[in-house]
Amino acid sequence: MDKWISIIQTLIIGGTGVWATIWFSRSNKKREDDKILKELFTEFNHRYDKLNDHLSEIVESDKAIKLKDQLSKDQKAVIIDFFNLCAEEFFWHKRGRIDHIIWQSWHAGMNYWYNHHNPIVRELWAEECESENGKVSYYIENEEEFFKRR
Repeated sequence: MDKWISIIQTLIIGGTGVWATIWFSRSNKKREDDKILKELFTEFNHRYDKLNDHLSEIVESDKAIKLKDQLSKDQKAVIIDFFNLCAEEFFWHKRGRIDHIIWQSWHAGMNYWYNHHNPIVRELWAEECESENGKVSYYIENEEEFFKRR
């Protein structure tokens, strides 16, 4: 009888230890995932904030450029930086690091610029996707994977 009591006590103590280890491990993983999400969220929003005014100047001003060939080197770089930011956000969303609710908001913002009345972003995106490294450099298989035309 004492042998069985000893075995049961050992199982209870061992089971409690396993449960505590699993619980702490999951708690730490959740905290680490939240920390990574916050870092990505902060970095991506900061980068977008730096691009936002420049994008507005390119596509919304009274003298908005209507053709991609009219873009200056710096203006083209701003739009390419926007594409790269979108690709990184998409990549991390696909990897499960960007929460679905955050992704929906960012995706709506991406498509706002893509579908804006000025076609320059769409034209430059098509050109980028047709280039030699095109879709591969943006982590996509088809050009509509993160931009959706209305």
